Amino acid sequence: MQLAVIATDEGGDHGIHHVEETAAALYGDHDTHTPVEGGETLTPSSESLYHLQFADSGETTFSIDIETEGHYVLFAQHAPAEFDATLTDGSGSVIEPEVTESAGGHGHGGDGEHEGEHGHESGEEHEGEHEGEADHEGEEEHGHNHSGGADPHFWLDPERAKQAVDNIRSGFVNVDGDNASAYAENAESYRNRLDELDESFQSALAGASKDVVFVAGHNAFQYLGQRYGFEVHTLTGLSPDDQPTPKDIERAQEIIAEHDLQYVCADPLESQTAANQLVAETDATEVLPLTPIPGQTQEWADEGWGYIEIMENINLETLKQALDAE
Repeated sequence: MQLAVIATDEGGDHGIHHVEETAAALYGDHDTHTPVEGGETLTPSSESLYHLQFADSGETTFSIDIETEGHYVLFAQHAPAEFDATLTDGSGSVIEPEVTESAGGHGHGGDGEHEGEHGHESGEEHEGEHEGEADHEGEEEHGHNHSGGADPHFWLDPERAKQAVDNIRSGFVNVDGDNASAYAENAESYRNRLDELDESFQSALAGASKDVVFVAGHNAFQYLGQRYGFEVHTLTGLSPDDQPTPKDIERAQEIIAEHDLQYVCADPLESQTAANQLVAETDATEVLPLTPIPGQTQEWADEGWGYIEIMENINLETLKQALDAE
């Protein structure tokens, strides 16, 4: 996850909005972020960008040491769905943010007035000298993931996929620094294609009259739904190996009826049995393909499709139909 820490002349909402362009510029310069592992301390200047590296499970703690008194705004970008920050000062007291917002592809951590050493992951206004920590606990926050746990399918959000591109580029450069410029050029080219993909989804789904999709499969589409503003209900949990129970089928039938859904979505790479059963037993009329892209069908391979082409030709076309955005 990327975290920008930016000094501002004023607090509150005005302080946040005043530095939004600065934050966007920092995010756009992919060579400026500083990797920080759990347990390490961030020592920001007036404009700093960090790449926070979390543990695979449990809680990860970071400390923030701010030496200059003033207002600071924290912007979190590419925050995973399970991200939940607890902010404490040096005494262990919880710090309540003064202002928090979220919009577009980043979350605003709020604004704080700080003197001395502080730890925080979203903003707050207080004075004094603190040595603080921001604690991050992996808890699933989505009401439609009935099995619990964290959805790992971040790549279905093109904005989050861009972070993966940056990570891959960094990995190649670490082992093959002589070709760093070529890796940077290729990464930038692919990031641009991801921006175009994101714009295609945004524009195509902007006029959707529905905001609920049902997937007769495992819970792989929460990031996709978050990005483009629709709810995703699924038949089973996070594991593609989960088998639906009679109770799952009954719950699915209720959801389809409640939201008057005409279509049931299913991954073409998984069994279509449950999807076909739901179409037969409800007012839904058709099964549409929606895939988290764990692989390819022979048809997609024959077409030479990769991630972007599958997102455009399969997932976007299905969502346009399922959300009545055509």
